[in-house]
Amino acid sequence: MRIREQEVVEAVVCFIDTMGFDHVREFPLLGKVADVYGFRRDLDVSLAVECKERDWRRAIRQAVAYQVAADLVFLAMPARHVTDNVTREMRCRGIGVISVGQDGATVVVVPARSGTYLIQAVREKAIARFEAAAGVVV
Repeated sequence: MRIREQEVVEAVVCFIDTMGFDHVREFPLLGKVADVYGFRRDLDVSLAVECKERDWRRAIRQAVAYQVAADLVFLAMPARHVTDNVTREMRCRGIGVISVGQDGATVVVVPARSGTYLIQAVREKAIARFEAAAGVVV
């Protein structure tokens, strides 16, 4: 059975909610739009997630760009499309991979590496815009 991109987004939102992150969907980030952007103030950790139904190669440019502004960057997609090629390519780039099962269960198959391309000033600006958009009280 096919898992649509919107279902991947929903699973990711549930997953990061359980991890204590505030989040915004469709968050503008460096001329692109992250499907989900989250921030957890108590840990001072930001994350960006690009969700795809299957075309992971299209996600690479977006996810690499997000690494400048977010501590952790992930590609999320249906489990049946998370192949060795996907995990190898994302691991090389420091991008994490979240696998989404038919039942919406999420598994971090590849952990994201933090800070590889991070620019602190860009990160802080993104967090400030996020807090304004999410209505987070600082």
